[in-house]
Amino acid sequence: MGHVQKVPQERDLIIHYLTLLYPEVKETRTGFDPLEPPPPELVYHDGAPLVLQERPLFNDQTLYMEYHLAYACKEVIFIPRLDITNDSPFVYANLVEAAQFSEGNWNRLDAWIGKHSEWEQFSKKEIMPPIGSPLDAFTWSQIDRIGKGGLARDYFSLGEVKRFTIGPRIYELELIAFDHDDLADGSGKAPYTFLMKILVDSIYPMNDRETNAGGYNGSNFYRILNDSIYPTFNEDLRTVVKPIFKKTSSGSRSDVIVITTETAFMPSEIEICGTSTIAFPGEGEHYTRFSTAPQRMKYAALYDTNNTWFLRSPDRASTTDFAAIGIQGVVARRDADLSTGIAIGLCI
Repeated sequence: MGHVQKVPQERDLIIHYLTLLYPEVKETRTGFDPLEPPPPELVYHDGAPLVLQERPLFNDQTLYMEYHLAYACKEVIFIPRLDITNDSPFVYANLVEAAQFSEGNWNRLDAWIGKHSEWEQFSKKEIMPPIGSPLDAFTWSQIDRIGKGGLARDYFSLGEVKRFTIGPRIYELELIAFDHDDLADGSGKAPYTFLMKILVDSIYPMNDRETNAGGYNGSNFYRILNDSIYPTFNEDLRTVVKPIFKKTSSGSRSDVIVITTETAFMPSEIEICGTSTIAFPGEGEHYTRFSTAPQRMKYAALYDTNNTWFLRSPDRASTTDFAAIGIQGVVARRDADLSTGIAIGLCI
């Protein structure tokens, strides 16, 4: 499916939706293509909610399309185009949200989809803070929508922070990169990468024993992070987190690089330091936000001072250590069974 890239104009309308091409291919798409004349059954009234008038539907959430799905926005009409072939005769669209460009911002609209006069709302009105507002003023869904629209750099700057929670505790995520990490669905780069500004209050060993066998993905802490810590992040954040690919050596002095799909992650040596002094090369690319030692230092509220924090990189010279960032922001070796600070990253 293709769409025309364009600079948004006043009162442009966009629909975010999930398509399922028969039988099993899922893709998330956004579309902009002009269509004339507007289909008479699709109506938008200025100042009133967008309503998709009755069309052939299989249920209240799914719109059946033969060739295209079209939406009207006062004087400007856009359609997300779908390529239909004899091999994919049926297309379903699960609508996610409707948003309109107004006064320099994409604002979510009230929108419904219906079947036989029964209507269900799929998008609720939400006003976007203006460009120049701090990152923390935006909701996670707004941040996600801005990233999907390719406008992340227009709204935000590296180093800005947004609050989030792990259980009842409030932390901050720092924006450390744009378009850096590869999305696991193969659709390109994640618009944003975030890393915790300070360390998690608790400290953890990477393993119960002094070993790096199995690497980061085979460690005890990897299971703790994914099974116990990440599920306690606030739900509105987890809803927009994007799985990404990460590369990590496999431990026990092996130079084999394993590619895994991650949601919450720990960074590698090269990602934080731009070097592979302790780790094997090939564990990703440098986040240039961390170009100096002071930028790599992390505060630990547990001790009211900076603390050492683990990286996911196994030590290439031993079977017992992982790389870590010391209290002065310099990379060092750290025994796998020593309780150490943790900084968690994620992508949106």
